[in-house]
Amino acid sequence: SLKADLEDSCSGSKSLQTSTSIAGHHELEPTDFQASLQELRNCTRAHKLHASILSNSTVRNGNPRRCDRYSTTARTRIGSNGNGNGNGDPNSLSVTLETYIGDVLVSCYLMGHKIAGIVEGGPSLDDWNQHVLSLLRPVVSGQTAVAWYQYWVYLHSTLLRTFPFAVKHAEILLGSSSYSGILGKTIPQGLAYVHPHYCYMGLEPNQVEGTTEIVRSLLQRLPTHSDDEPLSALLRMAHQTTMNQFGPLGPAFRGRDDIRTRIMNPFSLLHRLHHPSYVVPSTWFLVEQKEHLILDSRTFHAWFRGTDTVVRWMLELTQECSKSRPMTVMPPVVTVEPIAVSAFLADN
Repeated sequence: SLKADLEDSCSGSKSLQTSTSIAGHHELEPTDFQASLQELRNCTRAHKLHASILSNSTVRNGNPRRCDRYSTTARTRIGSNGNGNGNGDPNSLSVTLETYIGDVLVSCYLMGHKIAGIVEGGPSLDDWNQHVLSLLRPVVSGQTAVAWYQYWVYLHSTLLRTFPFAVKHAEILLGSSSYSGILGKTIPQGLAYVHPHYCYMGLEPNQVEGTTEIVRSLLQRLPTHSDDEPLSALLRMAHQTTMNQFGPLGPAFRGRDDIRTRIMNPFSLLHRLHHPSYVVPSTWFLVEQKEHLILDSRTFHAWFRGTDTVVRWMLELTQECSKSRPMTVMPPVVTVEPIAVSAFLADN
């Protein structure tokens, strides 16, 4: 029917061209349907590509590009069993750090574009919220490593999209030396920070309520500690990053390779998105905000100076992802799996 409508339109344009020729105007070429259709494809291609990439990192991220955390190359694809590290374990999932940071940045930037109304098509923040909530409803499947990987991407990208950062940290975390935001300074110590533009943050009541419900539901799912059990018995689906580097060089050999791990407790990210009244404000820790002037307090001193646990973790992962390394060194790997709470304290 679309083709017929366009052809009718073309016929009308031909009649118009004939009448204008009679009136002494120059004759126009008849409209070509295939050329018009190709022009339409060219105009919508960027929007379709934007929608596809955003969907793959948000609502269709149920099968991330897995890798083998113990392989000589962490970029090895896992077989068709579809679970974890190839051993069929639904409670363990490994991907390269590049894959994880890519999903986080795509979700942060492209969802911001969608919220601001810059692009057409693709999932909205409401769609993403409903997708994450649908993963949380089943008691069993909502606790698998694949589901938790999507929770981690959601929480990490939400922090990047909605929280202010020190200027130098924003440049690292968001991959741009000219990060677009609202510049401000704290009072009275004058700590410089960049506040994200409000149009990208998703501050409509339904959007805030969706994020609030996700944070609240995840907090309720986290196992709590009781006095009659050791911390080693309390497991949480943690985010563990393994980083491989060359050891010290000797005159005739290279020393033992340096392997470091960073373990992040999901409660740490949830706590920073959490508010006592279950409301996620535009900036969770601000004592007062007026014309983008923030009063000093101990809380955001740590956040802006980079000593906060979550800020240090995000900075280290982003910087590690951007490092160049020899082919003989495994790239960093992110593993989502249950880890004892006691391991968080012993994170090296």
